[in-house]
Amino acid sequence: MLEASFPDATEEQIQEGKGLAWLSYFGILFLIPLLIQNDNPYTKHHVIQGVILFIVGLLPFWILSFLYYRMISFAIFLLGLLNLFVCLVIFVFVIIGIIKAATGKFWRVPFIGEIGEDILKGMFS
Repeated sequence: MLEASFPDATEEQIQEGKGLAWLSYFGILFLIPLLIQNDNPYTKHHVIQGVILFIVGLLPFWILSFLYYRMISFAIFLLGLLNLFVCLVIFVFVIIGIIKAATGKFWRVPFIGEIGEDILKGMFS
């Protein structure tokens, strides 16, 4: 896992953000810390990571739904296995994210965190 010292947040901002930042990893509940502590860089960082996991978690379901509509059964089976794997990986990342947010540490989702930050940072600025 990547430990990050970004964005710059004071100890006071981290302590203030810990109370809500962990909610960022519970799917659509990322809206709560985003709306309540929008000016806190610690909370905003964890919101971005939570949104990334939320979007990546939905992708296999969207693809699976499309293929089911097209009735491509072998592809549905393979994507079902892929979906299971993705769900397990996301579950592990969510648990890690909750622990990191609750303990006052910055954390990036491995493999996709930095890419997602580049895409989403402008949306939450």
